[in-house]
Amino acid sequence: MRMVRTLMLIAVVALPSVLRAQVGSTTDILIGRVTGPEGTPVAGARVEATSAETEITRIKVTGADGRYTIIFPDGGGNYRLRVVSIGFAPSQLVLARQSDEDRLVGDVRLGRTATVLQSVQVTAAPARQPNQRPKAGSTERILP
Repeated sequence: MRMVRTLMLIAVVALPSVLRAQVGSTTDILIGRVTGPEGTPVAGARVEATSAETEITRIKVTGADGRYTIIFPDGGGNYRLRVVSIGFAPSQLVLARQSDEDRLVGDVRLGRTATVLQSVQVTAAPARQPNQRPKAGSTERILP
C-alpha cells in the first residue's frame, strides 16, 4: 500500500513536466520583423503564414516596430510566408523548422514598387441658380 502511494506521488509530480514538454514540441512560433528598403520598420504590413502540412493560414499585421508573432499549434514545421503592404512589392519566403527549435525567425525586407493607377475623370452638375428650388419628386434638398 505504501509503495502504491509513493508511485502515485511520483506520477503526480512528474506529470506537469511531461505535459509541458509535449506542448513545446508541437507548437511553432513564427516571429520576425518587416522592414522597408532603407531598413525602417513597416507598420501595418500583412503577414500571411500557411502551414505546408495542414494548409492552415494565419494572418497578422505588424505593429509600429514592424514585428509580428504567429503561433501554430501542431503546425508541422514548414511554412510559406507572404508579406504585403501598400507602397511595397509583395514578398514571399519559406520557413522550415530545424531539429527541435520552436521559434522560427522570418525577417523580411520589402522593396519599393511603383504602381500606376488608372485615370479618374470627375464631372459635376452645372451650378444651380440661387433661389432655384428642386423639382417635384426629386431627392434633392436645399441646405443653407
